[in-house]
Amino acid sequence: MLKEIRAALLFGLAVWVYQATNPPPPKICGTPGGPPITAPRIKLRDGRYLAYKEHGVSRETAKYKIIYVHGFASMRHHTMSVAKLSVEVVEELGLHLVSFDRPGYGESDPHPKRTPESIALDIEELADHLEFGSRFYVMGFSMGGQVIWGCLKYIPHRLAGATLIAPVVNYWWPGFPANLSTEAYYLQLPQDQWTLRVAHHAPWLTYWWNSQKWFPASAVAAGKPEVFSRQDLEILSMVTDMYMFFRGCLGTFCFLELVCEKIRHRRTSSFILLLTEELFEPEVLEIQLEIGFNQQMIDSTLRNVTGHMLPDP
Repeated sequence: MLKEIRAALLFGLAVWVYQATNPPPPKICGTPGGPPITAPRIKLRDGRYLAYKEHGVSRETAKYKIIYVHGFASMRHHTMSVAKLSVEVVEELGLHLVSFDRPGYGESDPHPKRTPESIALDIEELADHLEFGSRFYVMGFSMGGQVIWGCLKYIPHRLAGATLIAPVVNYWWPGFPANLSTEAYYLQLPQDQWTLRVAHHAPWLTYWWNSQKWFPASAVAAGKPEVFSRQDLEILSMVTDMYMFFRGCLGTFCFLELVCEKIRHRRTSSFILLLTEELFEPEVLEIQLEIGFNQQMIDSTLRNVTGHMLPDP
C-alpha cells in the first residue's frame, strides 16, 4: 500500500512539474477556438501562414521597399518608422514598408523549429511574394534586430540595406569582451538579471519563472516604469497608443503568450554563432545601427561593440 501511495505522489508531482514548466498548446488563427483571421497572409513553402500589413506608397511606385521586423510583445501594427511619418514625407521619398507578424505572434502560425536562418528565409519569401525585386531593405526594432542579424548572415545577397534600431543584445554572446558583458549585465534591475540568468542556464524553467508569483519576474515584460529613462516616460506619456501598449498589452497575459512561443522553440544556441567576426561575407551593403545612450533597459556599451563589428562603409 505504501508503494502505491509513493507512486501516486511521484506521478502527481511529475504531472505538476510538466504543467508548470510547459506552456499550453498554441491557438492557431482560423481554427476552432482560435482567433479570427483579419490580416492578409501568405502561405509559405512549408505550409505555414505569415500575416503582414502594408504601409506607404504603392509597391509599383515605391523607390524604397522595406520589410520591418517588430520587437518584443508587439506585432505588425506596431511600427516605429514609415507608419508614423507624414503622408507628404512618405510620398516624397517613395517609401513602401511591409510589417509582418513574426511566427507565433499575431496572426502568423507558430514555427516550433524556428531558427535565425528560417525566419530570414521567411522574409525572403515574403519579399518574393510581394514582388520586391532582387534586393530590398530590412529594418528591425529592439528584439527585431535579432532577425536582422540573421538576414545579414543568411540572405545578404538579397539586401539593399539594413537598419537596426536599438537592437537587444545577448550578454553571453562570445564576441563581447567579458568585462563589458559583466558590467552591462549588472546595470540591469536585479529581477531582470535573474530572469535572464534562468533563461540562459535553465531555459526549461523560463515559462515557470515568468508565470509564478513567488519571485519578481521580468520588469521589462511587466512594463515597470523603472526600466524606462525619464525621457522615455515623457515620450510615452505623450504618445497615447504606445503608452497604453506598454502599460496594457505588456501585461501578464500578453507576456505569457510570448513566453509560451519562445519555450516551444527551445532553439537559441544557433543564434549565438551569429555574432562572430565571420558574421557575413563582404557585400556592397549599407548597414545602419541606431542606438540611444540614455536607455535603462539595455546599456549602450555592448551595442557599441556590435557597431564596431560591422564592416566599414
